[in-house]
Amino acid sequence: MRDQVEQLQADIEAGVAELVEGEDWKRWLRVAARFPRYSFRNSLLIQIQRPDASVVMGYRAWQALGHQVRKGEKSISILAPCTYKTNRNENEDQDHTEPAEKEVEAESVAYSSAKPPDSPPPPTASATSPAGQEPTPNSSARPANE
Repeated sequence: MRDQVEQLQADIEAGVAELVEGEDWKRWLRVAARFPRYSFRNSLLIQIQRPDASVVMGYRAWQALGHQVRKGEKSISILAPCTYKTNRNENEDQDHTEPAEKEVEAESVAYSSAKPPDSPPPPTASATSPAGQEPTPNSSARPANE
């Protein structure tokens, strides 16, 4: 999994380098406008992997809305925050947790049985990680290793 996260980091760095050109910056702004709750890095990953995406959600979020992701479709890899336990030292009583990121997969509306909306839906708070909302470790976005 570490190699996958490192590859995503490399993709982000390459994407940032391309943003200095006028057209790439404008393209990223259009993607960022469609996903206002996604981080800069995740909106950049969406632009790199699926620039025409209009709605992006995790696999289980699509199922919760009554849609099915088509078999064989390639998902979009984004980063989700998570924490990992580290071993305690001999002088400490408790384990430590360290913040980190893990790769999760999200699917575009184009990959599902849903019809693309004319405009993205307004952001809403839900446990199913609706479009435009960052996935969390317990969200509906499936881990990349599934």
